[in-house]
Amino acid sequence: MFHVQSGRFAEHIQLLEISQANDSVSPLTLRALPTRDWTGQPVVDLDVAGAFARVDAHLISWTLFLSTGKMVRIHYQVVGDTANGMLEEPRGADSGIVIPVVGVRIAAPPMLQSGAWDETLLPPAGPPVVLLRLDDDPPSDPSFIAKMRDRSLYGELAIPTQWVGVAGRPNWQELRDLVEQGFSVAAHSRTHTTLDGSSAGFMGEVLGSLQDLASEQLPTTVFVQPGTWRDSSYFSSSTQFHGWRGGLFRTFTRTTEAYAYSGSAELPLADSLRLGLGHYTISNQPSAWVLDWWTQAVSAPRVTVFMVHTWTLASPDTLNWFLDSLAAAVRAGRIRLAHSSAELFLPDPGTVARGR
Repeated sequence: MFHVQSGRFAEHIQLLEISQANDSVSPLTLRALPTRDWTGQPVVDLDVAGAFARVDAHLISWTLFLSTGKMVRIHYQVVGDTANGMLEEPRGADSGIVIPVVGVRIAAPPMLQSGAWDETLLPPAGPPVVLLRLDDDPPSDPSFIAKMRDRSLYGELAIPTQWVGVAGRPNWQELRDLVEQGFSVAAHSRTHTTLDGSSAGFMGEVLGSLQDLASEQLPTTVFVQPGTWRDSSYFSSSTQFHGWRGGLFRTFTRTTEAYAYSGSAELPLADSLRLGLGHYTISNQPSAWVLDWWTQAVSAPRVTVFMVHTWTLASPDTLNWFLDSLAAAVRAGRIRLAHSSAELFLPDPGTVARGR
């Protein structure tokens, strides 16, 4: 997946399927795949009618003949899974425009399959909906999850994939077992480190975590933004999705939970909330605040996302009252419980992930 960092391609991402070819003249083949812009509309900027590749040591060069009759050249080197290079648009006798290009290698087929709960929908008509989310896969999660299961509750687990099984954290098999028991997983970056707007870093953390989960038989189309991200990667406003980052999320996820919107919204949910759906953190806030949010959640047809960092709980029993209230409301039919934020929106009939 490439991003051309300025010019007419800058607002979108470019997804190119590149394969080995048994051809001594052009040893690689290339096919442009459809992506989405930040509004969800399908786009294929590099609509390739013909492609010629040259491999010179570590430098890969493409001459792409587009269906529009124009031609572009892309030159890049790959180190690890990251490509850095340039896109050149010739302009007649002029030297043309040369623009930096950055890309990451992804395993497209497993990344574009559906998550376990992606085909399940909660209809907009009915009682309020609550999604309970646990972030970061800490060693303290299993004891809290046991309390949830004792009350027949389930929720969404936001997983930094390089933390799985490290330092006492739940491992991959334990996560698979929880999904079998009704929980869902969401990608929550690979490393959960500070990210300051680097294009390659952003692509690697988002696509890498989605790919890691898919490779462990835990595919998802939900991404949860880490609170450690900064600058253009900290999505605290809907306008920050207006561009190629929003296009990346629209292409590879059904929902992206971030900080652009409140933790509660009226049903039916507006499609715009797919990018930036918020949450209420209840693990380290005053009980009076949590009670106010809970009262709001059950008072009208709406969706409310409650998020817990289990390691910040003052004691293991701090939220017992909340879990008891939630379980009682579910049993009484006053609340519907969601497995995943992917359940909260009507399906997008043109989603790229399902179009392949």
